[in-house]
Amino acid sequence: MNENNKATRRIRFSVIDFLIILLVLVSLIGIAVRYQIISRLFSGATLVEAQITVVASNISAEEAAVFAKNTVFSANGSTFGTLTQVSSEKATLYLESPLGTLITYQSADHYDVTATFTAQVVRSEDGFLLGGNTYIAAGSQFVLQAENVSVTVLVTYLDVNQV
Repeated sequence: MNENNKATRRIRFSVIDFLIILLVLVSLIGIAVRYQIISRLFSGATLVEAQITVVASNISAEEAAVFAKNTVFSANGSTFGTLTQVSSEKATLYLESPLGTLITYQSADHYDVTATFTAQVVRSEDGFLLGGNTYIAAGSQFVLQAENVSVTVLVTYLDVNQV
């Protein structure tokens, strides 16, 4: 009789099971809607060329040597842009003396590099997106990689040619 009861017993869903299934369905619908919204936002958007000026402060001579024209840099695994202009000068450090006055010091082996890149951006409601997916504006910081060297840069100027 015990075996007969097991065969005729039905699978019952409790309220918790129903809530879990409902939560999974709502999550899937949310993900689908989110990606549809993103594709609609950028479906008409086109990449436009921009000039991005960055500053790398107090970097070593080896890091400064990577900043050569036509070098392609990447950030976060995607292309940041192609270097078009570069200038460098000895890094200026500002130190405070024991008397509280400011002393400037020119570093012998570190440089401040100003570089201009040509990159592709998309205009959005909030500003510009580098490559269509990373927010970029003056004041943004990026870690750029090229030739096994990583350098932290500060975006100082963004000029979009075709707005």
